[in-house]
Amino acid sequence: MNKEEKIALNHIDEMILKAKNEYSVYYTDFIPPSLWPSLEKKLSASDFIIEKIVPNQFCEYGIIAMYPEYMEISESEIPIEVLKIDTLDKGKINHRDVLGAVLNLGIKREKIGDIFIKDDEIYLMAVENMAEYIKSNLIKIKNSPIRIKEVDFKKIKDFTPNYKEMIISGSSLRFDLVLSKVFNLSRSEVQKLFANNKVKRNHLMTNKYKSDLDEGDIVSLRGYGRFKLVEVLGTTRKGNIQIRINLFY
Repeated sequence: MNKEEKIALNHIDEMILKAKNEYSVYYTDFIPPSLWPSLEKKLSASDFIIEKIVPNQFCEYGIIAMYPEYMEISESEIPIEVLKIDTLDKGKINHRDVLGAVLNLGIKREKIGDIFIKDDEIYLMAVENMAEYIKSNLIKIKNSPIRIKEVDFKKIKDFTPNYKEMIISGSSLRFDLVLSKVFNLSRSEVQKLFANNKVKRNHLMTNKYKSDLDEGDIVSLRGYGRFKLVEVLGTTRKGNIQIRINLFY
């Protein structure tokens, strides 16, 4: 865990304490996926609710709501806005283009959440107090004029990002072997990527290329893409292990 992540966790602890002392509702900004493993043990439902909120099951960024158990919060109170971006360059704008354009406005990363792109649809999650600023100041992406409007949470509740389903097989679930199959790379190429800190497993950097992957693991290979190991299907007649993955793009 780096210095910035430790500072972020300390800030969240301070917010939780303040919310408990004041018996009030508090919300964090967007929390990066790398911090969720450290925060899971804080999420509880005792005399005080500490709840993770995400607009969609595919979201990697979420916020935390903190409030006494006798209180209830409605969807309309959650300080997340969903912004739909319309552009003339349909199909030519990717996740990196949108993220770069927003950050170039001087907005901190924690003020925006996930970016969903599927076919001609682009959605951006933002904290409520930043949405109006984005709408007023983000006028183009990748030199293409855009139009932004706020839409209801329901618009993206069942939204599924673009992905390709793949069935692959190999002698084991060893990390470097699976990566080489998914991205059509040699084992030596994959191991160099591990050594150069290009690989994340469940949003955390790792160099353990000899470890086995598990169902549900999300893997990112910088410069190549991201996939989820959805299911281990079984063993083929030749003794290879067959798995089903979703490769996101």
